[in-house]
Amino acid sequence: MSSDDFNNLCKSLQTGVKKALDGFIKWMGVWIHLPLSICSLEGNYGLEYASAFLQVFYSYSKSYSLTFLLEALFNQNFFDQFNNFANSDGQEP
Repeated sequence: MSSDDFNNLCKSLQTGVKKALDGFIKWMGVWIHLPLSICSLEGNYGLEYASAFLQVFYSYSKSYSLTFLLEALFNQNFFDQFNNFANSDGQEP
């Protein structure tokens, strides 16, 4: 493979990864608030969903206490900050 071909391949890969990341960020910006919002609905499976969410996204063990998460979800200040972040463009203020 010539150096020009290699450089073109690298540039194409960088462009593809950037487009994929931009698409992911755009998608997550719209949906990021849903996982924890579901936890705060309280229904029959809220606790199990919160536990699964922590296990999958944060690698917490099942024995980890969910008290802190439940308290955070019902704290209006936390909820307002989380909601503002979820609806922002992800950039620092």
